[in-house]
Amino acid sequence: YIIAPKATTSSPRSGSTTPTTTRTGDDDARSKMTWMEKQLESLTELVKELTRERASNE
Repeated sequence: YIIAPKATTSSPRSGSTTPTTTRTGDDDARSKMTWMEKQLESLTELVKELTRERASNE
């Protein structure tokens, strides 16, 4: 039997660098962006908290 390489699947992200214009592609990108923004906000708060703790200990 033959295993087809991933690049030949019908996925919108089959290795091409052209941005997808499908609605699902937009929704997927938007949800990833939202998740990353939340992660960044959380990390920023953590750094601020640690910086405050360190400053108060010195």
